[in-house]
Amino acid sequence: IASTSSIKLLGIHLDNELRWGPQSAAAIAKGQAWIAQFTRITRASRGVTAATMRRLYLAVCVPRILYGADLFLAPPASNRRIPITGAKERERGVVKKLRTIQRIAALAITGALSSTPTDVLDAYANLLPNRAL
Repeated sequence: IASTSSIKLLGIHLDNELRWGPQSAAAIAKGQAWIAQFTRITRASRGVTAATMRRLYLAVCVPRILYGADLFLAPPASNRRIPITGAKERERGVVKKLRTIQRIAALAITGALSSTPTDVLDAYANLLPNRAL
């Protein structure tokens, strides 16, 4: 029997050291793949409406990305081998990538310019900020 460093169990990627790196990477990859498909159907001239795009994003993309997020976004409080600052830094990197995915979705929903601030995009697209999801 061959040994592996991670396994997928009930949709959650478990690492042999419980670092949640594979789970966060899989969540980011799922989000980026879905956003690539999402932007294809959101053409300004012949795409679906903004309300439909928003509903599709909230119903499909957000649950897929945030499945198991309470595991890989929470700092490990009981494991003292990992310093809290390192966990916070890893979490900050994942949150930044999740924020980028939501920004691309908000740009596609609103059809705004890429220089538009993220807070304005979230408000105009009627999306919750990442910290509230």
